[in-house]
Amino acid sequence: MLTHQYHTPTKEINEIKIEKPFDEWTALERELDELNARACNTLHCAIFPDDYIKISMLNSAKEIWDKLIITYEGTSEVRDAYINRLVHDYELFRMSPSESNSDMYRRFMKRTNILHSLGRIYKNQDLVYKILRCLPKEWDAKVTVISEAKDLSTYPLDKILGSLISHEQIITQMDKLDGSSKKEK
Repeated sequence: MLTHQYHTPTKEINEIKIEKPFDEWTALERELDELNARACNTLHCAIFPDDYIKISMLNSAKEIWDKLIITYEGTSEVRDAYINRLVHDYELFRMSPSESNSDMYRRFMKRTNILHSLGRIYKNQDLVYKILRCLPKEWDAKVTVISEAKDLSTYPLDKILGSLISHEQIITQMDKLDGSSKKEK
């Protein structure tokens, strides 16, 4: 992260700072100016036209970066409130009755990835337990089997998903068979 702001090289004449003419710049000053220009160009090329209007008058990559942080992440108070809301959503996360395991997992990972990008990181074990707790009551038997058969502290989240999806497919297949036997009767 940039900590120092770039400024055009200056010199002092009679205790007054003025910009140095380009031909008086040192090699280091020229290199720093070129790096700033490259960073500014990269940022200009990477943003939306609406955002370009907000930063077009800024002279350094640091100023542009700080403006973009405020634009997209808000102040630290806004960011903290957003994190708190996402943590609350995470804690209340449940699988919907009509939702497949894949859809639930996708929704769950979207939340945890956003939290991770904001600095709130959960251990794999916590994620595994949360996935198992968010399942509907009909899944209690499968959750018990998984919990007793596996060491959940080291069990990968992807394997839990695979186990749940395979069980979901078996249930779907059994429901189809039950439906066809009822029609025959």
